[in-house]
Amino acid sequence: MKRFEVNNVTYTAREIDFNFLCDLEDEGISLADVDKKPMSAIRAYFTMCHGGSKEVAGKEIESHLIGGGNLEELMEAFADAIQKSDFFQAISKSQEKATTKRKKTPAAEK
Repeated sequence: MKRFEVNNVTYTAREIDFNFLCDLEDEGISLADVDKKPMSAIRAYFTMCHGGSKEVAGKEIESHLIGGGNLEELMEAFADAIQKSDFFQAISKSQEKATTKRKKTPAAEK
């Protein structure tokens, strides 16, 4: 897994599996919300990697940004974890098949 740095502390990106997605949802974020709530998604992901509360994670990110850091490494680690997640890829394929199947359904059956 990738590593990233926040406030001169190196963290290891967490793998995204079923339990991780449930934990993210417990933090109030689903992967479907990433585009709608990017900052909340980044904070939730960092919370999971950091191991603390979302309040502490948010303060760490804020301090990192105020100190001249950026979120590039953290966002890359999150994106990489999504791309490399066997579980996430399986869910995506399943959703694509369901969407395709619905589109092929004749209008009379709706």
